[in-house]
Amino acid sequence: MSHDSIVKPVEAIDKLISILSGESKPIDFEGNLHRLPLLDSNKEPRILLLLSGGITVHRRSDYLLFAVANAPFLFGLLGSPFRNNVYQFKAVKDAVVHTLSYERALELIAENNAIRELLIYLSYANDYQSNRMNMLVNTTSQEIVISLLIELIRIPYEQRRKISVSAYIMERSNLARSGVMKILAQLRKNNVIETQNGKLLNIKTINPI
Repeated sequence: MSHDSIVKPVEAIDKLISILSGESKPIDFEGNLHRLPLLDSNKEPRILLLLSGGITVHRRSDYLLFAVANAPFLFGLLGSPFRNNVYQFKAVKDAVVHTLSYERALELIAENNAIRELLIYLSYANDYQSNRMNMLVNTTSQEIVISLLIELIRIPYEQRRKISVSAYIMERSNLARSGVMKILAQLRKNNVIETQNGKLLNIKTINPI
């Protein structure tokens, strides 16, 4: 999860995970298709600690791929029942995820004087969500495609060369395939992007990070 002006606060996240992981328990995915509700079996809010691998976040209404989080990361610290109803979380294959109760997580954070790290993390999570919503609302199809291309080009090449450009965009937007392909063709024609076998090699007007 990254953007031009939104930098993942890895140091703050690592500290929070180190505080919470001592009392957390691993999640056994056998039989539940790697789904990760933010409520435990007693319908109480819980925290998810992503220790390795990734978690995908989908919007429940249309299964739009809203985000992909890579370790280290946390979910549930906002303590919002609304978010649990709006989004569905799913662990990527081989992900290692631990959990503990929301209330105990807050107690541990307070006991370890990590309120500053919590606020840094919450600010990042809110900024990311606001940026994603701004990208998808009241923007043209071309603006959405370009924003997602900029996001894609920042993925390391060895990983990016396995990703279909069109699939990446359509998973993360409600754009029709025909419209996406037309925009990509125009961007290639204007030498804005360089692709090979459907994979993104370069955006010539952007300096990849």
